[in-house]
Amino acid sequence: MTAMAVPAPPMSTAGADAVRERVVQSEPSPPRPPALDSAVPVSLTYPPPSSAVGPTVIEAPTDADFDRVRVLIARAEEVDAEFYDPQNLQTARAALRAAERIRVADPGGARIALLAAEARATEAFENSVRLAAERLRKLLAERLEELREIEADLWVPVAFQEMVDAVRRADELFQSGDLLGAYRLALATADAMLALRDSLLDRLEVLYGARAEAERCLAEAQRLDTSDWTQHRLDQMQSLYQQLNALYLTGLEAMQSYRLTDAEEAFGAAVEVCRRLMAVADEAYIDDMERAAEMLLAVMREIEEASAMTVVTELGEVVLPQPWSGQKVLDALRAGGARRQAVLDGVEREDASALHKAQGLWIDGVVANDDGKYRQAMALFEDARRYLDLYKLYAVLAVYTVRYIPERRDSLWRIAEYDFHYGDPFLWPRIWRRNRNLIQNPDLIYPGWQLIIPAL
Repeated sequence: MTAMAVPAPPMSTAGADAVRERVVQSEPSPPRPPALDSAVPVSLTYPPPSSAVGPTVIEAPTDADFDRVRVLIARAEEVDAEFYDPQNLQTARAALRAAERIRVADPGGARIALLAAEARATEAFENSVRLAAERLRKLLAERLEELREIEADLWVPVAFQEMVDAVRRADELFQSGDLLGAYRLALATADAMLALRDSLLDRLEVLYGARAEAERCLAEAQRLDTSDWTQHRLDQMQSLYQQLNALYLTGLEAMQSYRLTDAEEAFGAAVEVCRRLMAVADEAYIDDMERAAEMLLAVMREIEEASAMTVVTELGEVVLPQPWSGQKVLDALRAGGARRQAVLDGVEREDASALHKAQGLWIDGVVANDDGKYRQAMALFEDARRYLDLYKLYAVLAVYTVRYIPERRDSLWRIAEYDFHYGDPFLWPRIWRRNRNLIQNPDLIYPGWQLIIPAL
């Protein structure tokens, strides 16, 4: 017969409490919650308590665990999570710092903090990529429209098509789920579009500037006064003008056909020819400047010489020498201020003698010359010379009384031949013309006549 087990007597209340106390003491206590920053959510769960078999040892997170989380945070930062989802990014950073702080003291809490950092970094990345995708799609569309507005599709069709293809590939990556790849391509494409726009605008600015310079040069060349240019300078100007005109037409045709490089080359060459053409004009201008400076001094000396002459008018009025210093007048004009104004106020404009008119015209010529109006100055100097010539017609070298010399009777021929007159008998007509009111027949002059010997 099998012996039956006899049930134990019921345990007293005190005994039961003692057993429960021993059982409770044998169970391991749950790990302490990690000391996270206040940004870490309080809803984190902790590992369930270990069984009564014995305590479970939780290993601290490894360097690889921390590196993995750091990479996830860096990935979120790369897609501008700081802008798109700063809350999740900051929470991930805070959880990472907490894990680093309790890594040794509380391995379990460190693991939980790393899990939280990983989750928040991943969420920040995905949110940022999604928001960035929407923003970048809009940005790419705007950049393409900007390129079309400046006719990039016509000026640089190959580069423009590359931008269109890049936009399409970025969109395909977004659709396929390669968010990071799509983000990187879209961002690079947006930068490339901006660079293409700025580059094209710079090239077009230079191109249109060169075209305007060529047009200005052509217009100025047509306005140049080449009436007194040397034949050599005229030939230079004609050749350069023809080259400039041909290059301008070539560049214009290239622009109308949107051949940017051809247009740049044509107008670039046109600008170079234009500069050479203007250099020829400048050389001619310098010629004028030098000629005007020479005329200024030459006419000044002529006026000084004329002012030292004695003049007898046709009415017999004797005008004594009126010494005049051109250098003093020139110095006063260039001194400015009151001295200059005094010279200008002293110019005789009405009822002036031929000499005074010549002086006034010379002064006007000096003013024009100093203002850089060399052609005008030379014209005024020439006018001054005409009045000087008129004045010199009445200038007297001497008054000669015709003498009676039986063996050598005076004649106009012999009077002109005297050394104290001209020393040249062939100049006798000057004496005759100056005394034509007295001499009716140049072969007949009489002793006692007083003849005016005009100055040469």
